Amino acid sequence: MFDISDPRCLLPKVFFGISTKEAVDLALNPERSDVSKEILLAAKKIRAANVHPDTNQIIFPAFRMCGYALFNAPITCGMLIPGQSLLKRIFWQALNQTHNAAINYSNRNASQETSMATVLQGYLGALISSVSIVVGLGETVKRLKFSAKTKNVLSRFIPFPAVSVAAVCNLVLMRKAELKTGIDLYDESGKLYGNSRVAAAEGLWATALTRVALCLPTLLVPPVVMLALEKGVLKRRPHWQIPVQNIVCAVSFLVGLPFAIALFPQEGSIEARKLEKEFQGLKILDKPVTRFYYNKGL
Repeated sequence: MFDISDPRCLLPKVFFGISTKEAVDLALNPERSDVSKEILLAAKKIRAANVHPDTNQIIFPAFRMCGYALFNAPITCGMLIPGQSLLKRIFWQALNQTHNAAINYSNRNASQETSMATVLQGYLGALISSVSIVVGLGETVKRLKFSAKTKNVLSRFIPFPAVSVAAVCNLVLMRKAELKTGIDLYDESGKLYGNSRVAAAEGLWATALTRVALCLPTLLVPPVVMLALEKGVLKRRPHWQIPVQNIVCAVSFLVGLPFAIALFPQEGSIEARKLEKEFQGLKILDKPVTRFYYNKGL
């Protein structure tokens, strides 16, 4: 997951000496004798970070997991700026949900096609839920009988529940069709056996937990760090606040993202006995197939 989220993969020619297209060709033809082992390993890494595993299409840079930290950190920084007006808070939530919706779609399980109507439904559901929580919790904090300092601290943590709930809402609305049609199941050799609704439900649940886990380092760590810095160096140099917060958000993304998505790897596996009856008791060369594999998406 460190490889998939490595920002250097956005510029593979600069950092690894080969382009994304060259990496795809090498990853699909590892038997070539005219390239070194290091280049082959780099090609595998670049392909995993930049290419969709189902469609084999190159993902737009801003929507790749390796670009998440660079492209979303400034948005996260904007959401975490204290004392913003209602309009500005809504703007940052809308921008964040737009980016997240594009990432969800670009890294989806593509074994089942997702219509644009479904994508739009997921986006609107996430936007409405996030804005509702931000506005609702913001007004609640304002009415609490706490000091202004305490209210300021509490307001910094409002984006976490807003983005977490919205991310799960977006995911479920965009991929709910998988629960009806199922997702592709493979054996260890990559042979396709059909679609499973049970695997779709397990994969969707695990991916939803990943979305919440991703918000922990990116939306809880920066406010804590910034509160500590504001008592020290930023108290003497308040004009440093936005640049420093951008750096803190970027570092939180770079460190936290791999761990968050590694909790539930993109490729899932499930025992045959937990699946529908048609996947139980299958054999290959008289050897029972006890486990199947599927792509959960990110």
